[in-house]
Amino acid sequence: MNEQMLFTNRLRFREWLINNHINYNGIWLIFAKSEILKTLQPDKALQEALCSVELKDKSSANFENARNDR
Repeated sequence: MNEQMLFTNRLRFREWLINNHINYNGIWLIFAKSEILKTLQPDKALQEALCSVELKDKSSANFENARNDR
């Protein structure tokens, strides 16, 4: 988990999570402390990450349920 990522907004982070959640075990997010560089806010990043995990867990549960119904 050495990859550092910078996202300018919540949508970009969400897109990255959707496309890359399988390929990465973790990343380091970079957050700006000043207005010079606009980055995703830490609380918004946490919300997106938690929603991503929740959706992934629900998808896995649905897959397991469908598989067990056969």
